Amino acid sequence: MKAEVFCVIYGVYPSGTVVPPHSHKDVEGLYAVSGELEVVREDSGRYRQITAAAGDFVRIPSPMRHGMKNSSAEQAWVLFVTTERIGRFFESVGKPIVNLMQVPVPWPERLRRFVEAAQQYGFSLGSPNDNAAAGLLIGESVP
Repeated sequence: MKAEVFCVIYGVYPSGTVVPPHSHKDVEGLYAVSGELEVVREDSGRYRQITAAAGDFVRIPSPMRHGMKNSSAEQAWVLFVTTERIGRFFESVGKPIVNLMQVPVPWPERLRRFVEAAQQYGFSLGSPNDNAAAGLLIGESVP
């Protein structure tokens, strides 16, 4: 049996960031370093919300549909422990950030590239109805 190679990704989520519901065959672990992030996971057809504050760990098994949102006024800093495959996905769509205090907002071309890459990697992306069911509406105002 081949051993799975894992990857650690450091993520910064500015206030108002929404990651719509999605699923993939990879397991994820999320460790909140600072700030708060609302994580939603689909369980038996219903979305359940977990608030991950600094020091909390949330496990997302494969292929659970999940998403997240930063509703606070502060940035949320998170470590993701996941598979090497997810690491390669983010390398293919990501852009290095020079200043962690000034995280850029994605523009339409980057979002299109993200969707294309997600499809290539076999991710299932949620619809606007999934977003609404999970309470993760894009464009909501933040305190």
